[in-house]
Amino acid sequence: MRGTSMTAILVVEDEDAIRGIFSRFLAGKGYQVSEARNGQDAIAQATRQAFDVIIMDIRMPTLDGLSAYQQIHGMCGAKVMLITGYQLAADVQAQLEADGVRYLHKPVLLKDLETALNELLGSGQAKTATPDDASDATTPPDESEPTA
Repeated sequence: MRGTSMTAILVVEDEDAIRGIFSRFLAGKGYQVSEARNGQDAIAQATRQAFDVIIMDIRMPTLDGLSAYQQIHGMCGAKVMLITGYQLAADVQAQLEADGVRYLHKPVLLKDLETALNELLGSGQAKTATPDDASDATTPPDESEPTA
C-alpha cells in the first residue's frame, strides 16, 4: 500500500497457473500482491485500493488488458506493465511507449519480470533484496528460470 515500505502490485491474468506463478514469485520477493482474473476485475480493484504497479495480460475474456489499461491509466497513479503472447500493432506499441508502459512477451522468465519491474519502479523505489531472497523457491537448482 502507498505510504508503507511495501510495494503493492496487482497481477491481472486469466490463466490461473500464470497468475499464481507471478503472484507467488512477487510475494516471495516481499511485494504485497493482489490478483484479478480480467480487466473488469482489475478496474474494480484499482478503484478500491491504491496499487504501485499493475502487471496485466493483454488478451483476456470479459475485458482485455488494453481496454482496462485505457480506463485505469486516467484514474490512478499505478505504473503498468503489460504481458502479451502476440505482436503488438505499431501504433499501439508507440502509444504504450509514449505512456511509459512496459511490456513483456510470453513466455516470460521470472528474472525478466523482476528486471522489468525494478526498471519500472526506478531506482530507490524498488524493494531491496534481502538475504532470504537468495533462496528463491521458484528457481530450480540448475539455475534455469521457470517461465510463465
